[in-house]
Amino acid sequence: MATIRRKSELSFIVILSSPEDQSTSDVIEWLIAKKEKVIRINHKKGIYINKISLNESTTNISFKYNNQIINSKNIKSFWYRRGFIKINNIKHSNLPSKIRGYLQEEKDAILVFFIYELDLKAKINSLMRYDINKLYQLAIARNCKLKIPNTIVTNDLKNVRYFLRKNKRIITKSIQSSFNLQNNEKTYGLMTNTYDSTDIQKSQKQFFITKFQKHIKKRFELRIFYLNKEFYPMAIFSQNNFKTRVDFRNYDMVKPNRTVPYLLPESLRNQLLLLMKKLGLSSGSIDMIVSDSNEYYFLEVNPVGQFGMVSFPCNYFIEEKIANILLQKTE
Repeated sequence: MATIRRKSELSFIVILSSPEDQSTSDVIEWLIAKKEKVIRINHKKGIYINKISLNESTTNISFKYNNQIINSKNIKSFWYRRGFIKINNIKHSNLPSKIRGYLQEEKDAILVFFIYELDLKAKINSLMRYDINKLYQLAIARNCKLKIPNTIVTNDLKNVRYFLRKNKRIITKSIQSSFNLQNNEKTYGLMTNTYDSTDIQKSQKQFFITKFQKHIKKRFELRIFYLNKEFYPMAIFSQNNFKTRVDFRNYDMVKPNRTVPYLLPESLRNQLLLLMKKLGLSSGSIDMIVSDSNEYYFLEVNPVGQFGMVSFPCNYFIEEKIANILLQKTE
């Protein structure tokens, strides 16, 4: 006689995230309200692989997280929100380097397969496409007929001088990743900053290779959250505040920027749809600038970008929409 198991034992949703991400917690609250079982894996802890089984018809990966055994065959859907997966099985620090290298390759092979299996259950984006090169993004955006700021990446001051003369005003920013440094209970972060002739005079002839862009004088900024072919845009009026004029992430907590929902022009919407298709993304936070001449400039898209800052002020309820996707529901 067959054993009948409850639905909660048959399937659940797995979310990989960082422990401090509030948006993950907000989506989980919706899932719990909809009576769904959720397992949240915080990437800093790591998992232990018990067994990988493959036969003619099925694959199952049994792994342990927080002393709980999880079988991949019971995962209903997977959401890669943030972070990475760390496998803690192999301890080999005292072995010869050649053996350590071999064992690391074996562990990497397991990790690649584990990620592949999770991605088969992913309903939003892919763990393999969480950090798309931002220079590549600019090139693809240009191919989609989106305007992009003039950009150079160089470590030669002569190139910067010429770029400044040609574009009049320029900014500098990270090529790919944001950076924060904690020192004596203070946090220092790399933001977007203006770069002018005074900075050139202070600079050495050669320096670490850096990205420079034309400074676009803006009317306002757009933060657009994209989810399964739908856009949730918000206008950020950051240009009137000296603190946020160049980079709205330099938040003014005393006088916050005004933010409002925004309606994208149909032509821009179609260009962004094509961009996200070419990037292979079903979700992401898109940053754009609307210039003082009403032109739309694409800056970047972050596949794991924040959406709470758009959802709550604009009443988009993005958290519930994500929960419904993970539940395989349509609205």
